[in-house]
Amino acid sequence: MRIALIIILMQLFASSAYSFAKPEDVSIVIDGNERTKSFYIEGLTKECLKTMSEMEDSNSQKIPLLNQCLMNAKIFAKVETDIQDNRVLVRVEEKWTLIPAPFYQSSGKTRKGGLIVFETNFLGQGLTLAMGANASNRGSGIFGFFSNPSLGGSNWFSNLSFAKETNQFELIEKREKVSYSFLEKHLGGQLSLGYRFDWFNLSGNLARIMRRYEEVEDYLTPTAYSFNRAGFTFEYDKRDYKLYFSDGFYARYRHAVSSQNSDSSKRYVLNEGTLSWQHDIYRSHALNLQMTALNIKGGRITDGERVGSTKGFRGIEAKTAFASSYFTQSVDYQIPVYHLAKGTMTTAVFFDHGKLMNRGGNFKKTEYNSSGTGVYYYFSTLAIPGFGLELGSNSAYQKSFVNFSIGMSY
Repeated sequence: MRIALIIILMQLFASSAYSFAKPEDVSIVIDGNERTKSFYIEGLTKECLKTMSEMEDSNSQKIPLLNQCLMNAKIFAKVETDIQDNRVLVRVEEKWTLIPAPFYQSSGKTRKGGLIVFETNFLGQGLTLAMGANASNRGSGIFGFFSNPSLGGSNWFSNLSFAKETNQFELIEKREKVSYSFLEKHLGGQLSLGYRFDWFNLSGNLARIMRRYEEVEDYLTPTAYSFNRAGFTFEYDKRDYKLYFSDGFYARYRHAVSSQNSDSSKRYVLNEGTLSWQHDIYRSHALNLQMTALNIKGGRITDGERVGSTKGFRGIEAKTAFASSYFTQSVDYQIPVYHLAKGTMTTAVFFDHGKLMNRGGNFKKTEYNSSGTGVYYYFSTLAIPGFGLELGSNSAYQKSFVNFSIGMSY
């Protein structure tokens, strides 16, 4: 009887060896970091431990969960941890995050290229700083972005962005029929401030946008205007980063309202939502299901959401549909083909279905199906996407299309 009691007590101790009173009281030892500050990794580790503090799993079961939680920061190529009583050992292999990266995008008649210099681990504290310039057969621009995911080590976060661009836009109805065209000079900036809860974020944002126009051929030239925009974004994010996909569920709702318009146009109200689910369903084969919806009331033709080329809109040339509303559903099935030392190559089949109300098409609703296949390469040691090539067909827009991109698209 006494032996049985001892065995039970040993099993209880083994299953609760990680029953820290408070995660902040745990001793954390960091190793392997060269650019990332130790206190930042320690903060990430304690945040991960908080989410695991009520789990009754054994240490051996918690270690892979802790590893994955730290990998979700997307600045490490590899993470190894060990839990010993009230002491946690963390060894990391960092990605190279300070990168001057060329990018190129080809969609329909649009060819865009440029250079972006960005650091996704600025000051070794997970900050993101980026600046770049692009040029295309339709125009050019400069842009910048700064993000702080944890203000003062708290759950508050902030984003700041700006863009100055000059581009010729063509609004396309169906089968590459151009219904409207203009040259736009855009200058804008946005500031966001939010709070990060356990599995969702809530943020508010303010933006100032100025647009001027010049005539293209015989099309009517839009009136120059400027306006303020305010709104909020709700995000639910329960995904695990897996290089070429993020395993789990994601939801976003975005609301924005314009104000102080410099012309007599009615203010616009925007509501947009996204649902996404990705999962490893068989030997690292990734299934991705996504649904998006948008509705804009009021505003001008040029206030439409500029869509095309991305998931849900494949086979529509980039930024040639100015939507007042849309509803899309997408299915992607991605298969890893080669695992290399510095990355993974995948192939995929995809299908998009959408209903789009195009402000550039005299507010006509267009329904389309798009399908095709793609080949992609993802870097595991660099904090940038790789490159992708997609071939497909769209029933209402591009009968056959080729999308090619290197690095980041903007």
